[in-house]
Order: sequence, then structure tokens, then C-alpha cells
Amino acid sequence: MPGEVYPENQRLITWMQSKGLNASQLADRLGTSRATISHVVNGRNKLSLTLAQSLTREFPDFDLYYVVMGNSKEYPSRVQDAAGSAPTSYQTGIETIILIEGDHFEIKTRRPLL
Repeated sequence: MPGEVYPENQRLITWMQSKGLNASQLADRLGTSRATISHVVNGRNKLSLTLAQSLTREFPDFDLYYVVMGNSKEYPSRVQDAAGSAPTSYQTGIETIILIEGDHFEIKTRRPLL
């Protein structure tokens, strides 16, 4: 029976493929159980905060912001442009809320009502 489709899990899988890592190899690199990675890859569990932190520590080029938040066009880099102004989407007032409960997190975004 297939698991849930969590967007952050799918982005993690894409990242793993780009690195040529399977679930077993990733588990070995992170020092975690193969079942932990397998459950995320297969959609049984959502990517946890602990796993996301481990990925960030072990892989300096791991793009936590992209994997967790999604489309980089909607959530651009926080680097300022040449004029020193913030990226456009931050000026539009998009609010991002990260709800953390134990080892799990949920991300919600919204545009405030005008």
C-alpha cells in the first residue's frame, strides 16, 4: 500500500537522486536506521525536523530551505539585490508559519487579507 505524498519528501527524493544516494546509503551517512529513511521515501512518515537537521549537518550543500519550503521562485533567496532592497515576494507580505510538535513540523504559508 503506497504512503502519503508529502511535497518535502518528494523534494528530498529528488535531492537523493541528484547525489546518487539510495535510502540505505543515506541512512549509513547520517548514522540512522535504514527504516527511518525508507519510511520517509515511501511516504509512511513525513520528513522530520531531526532528519532535516541531520541532513543539513552532514551535507553542507543540502538546500534545507528548498526541500522544506518548496519552489525557490515563490521563496527566493534572502540575498538582497544590487539596490539593497529585499526580494519581491518578501515585500508582498507572505507569512510563513512553521508549527513544530515534538520531532514533526508543518509549514503553512498565507497572504494576509488586505
